[in-house]
Amino acid sequence: VLDIAQKICNNKEAMREIKTNEAGQTLDRFTGKVLT
Repeated sequence: VLDIAQKICNNKEAMREIKTNEAGQTLDRFTGKVLT
């Protein structure tokens, strides 16, 4: 159940042009992977 809630949250975050993870790394807006 928690995983589903996290996915919903991630989808909302993905609406932003740029998002960052807790470490402050820029993430790809579609895949959520860290951009290098």
